[in-house]
Amino acid sequence: MLVAEPVTRAQRRQIPKAQGACDKEWEKLLKRNTWDPYSVAEWKFVANEAKDNNTKVHVAKIFEICVVKGAELDDSDIRKIYKGRAVLDGSWVKDENYDVALF
Repeated sequence: MLVAEPVTRAQRRQIPKAQGACDKEWEKLLKRNTWDPYSVAEWKFVANEAKDNNTKVHVAKIFEICVVKGAELDDSDIRKIYKGRAVLDGSWVKDENYDVALF
């Protein structure tokens, strides 16, 4: 049986394969144009501009998960792999008024 075991940030910094798996996930999302990293701005400015222009905007939290699949296997086993994921925290999505977003 393959066990997926969480990898902490501290562990990730010490395990190149774990950090590489997380970096690969972020690169994949950037290549898909999931967001524009060059248009990042302070939320208070974005929210104020949206209110001034009477437009709807949303802010959300994204967090990173890293696991080692096959944690019970020997380090030399090719089935032991690290997976990184960037996850949108759907319970924390707000609009320009800081109200919970409704979709």
